[in-house]
Amino acid sequence: MVSDTLWNGISIIKNTVVNVKVIFIERSADTLQNYQNLLGDIMQLDNIDHVAIQVTHIARGVAFYKKNFNCEVEYEDQSWALLKFENTKLALVLPAEHPPHIAIIDDELEGGDVHRDGSRSKYEHDGYGNMVEIITYKDVK
Repeated sequence: MVSDTLWNGISIIKNTVVNVKVIFIERSADTLQNYQNLLGDIMQLDNIDHVAIQVTHIARGVAFYKKNFNCEVEYEDQSWALLKFENTKLALVLPAEHPPHIAIIDDELEGGDVHRDGSRSKYEHDGYGNMVEIITYKDVK
């Protein structure tokens, strides 16, 4: 038979190992979360500001999207409109005024043209026939 002292010693060792494992796992999880938070700050995905499609008549285009989808009109005039959806915006533009494009926010943007809505941007071709607008609303002068 094993003495009570030996059983007590084994129990203490077992509890210590379990406690060390729990502490290690908790600290590892905290460290992993800290690394994920840090990487999240560094590796944050870019945001699409809007997608612009061409229509031949702005008011009719707005009426179509309002009738068929739950969206809000952020801006509308005779040359373009901006519709707000839950996850992005849709710009309706006239062919003679703007190219169809996708706009991606870049708050590090330097240069570009200032627009009437308070944004600053520049357009680039992606090499596949698509236009990309790089846009910022930060520090526009």
